[in-house]
Amino acid sequence: MDGGRAADLVGVGALTASPGPLRYRWVDDQRTFDAFVEAAASADVFALDTEFHRERTYFAQLALLQLAAGDDIVVVDPLAVDVASLRELLEAGDAQLGSMPAVTSSTASSSSGRKA
Repeated sequence: MDGGRAADLVGVGALTASPGPLRYRWVDDQRTFDAFVEAAASADVFALDTEFHRERTYFAQLALLQLAAGDDIVVVDPLAVDVASLRELLEAGDAQLGSMPAVTSSTASSSSGRKA
């Protein structure tokens, strides 16, 4: 599923949305997710946004993952893919983690930040 407009890198660690509809891909298969993570590993800046489900549980469960690297924005179903490969990207330290324009809105908690 694709929709919308691409994000542009502006300044250090900032992603801003280009005018027009937002372009993103829905990812619910492992091969597509792993390909995105591999491509994002070569990006100077990438963005991460998480949504958690906390209803009827003491432990937050990852419910949605939004990632951007370059012009590629993906919305990932973490129940359909193993997101463990994302750990290597986050620990690599080569790219800077920036903030990301909202792809979806939710009342669930979100987190994003800048990688040290």
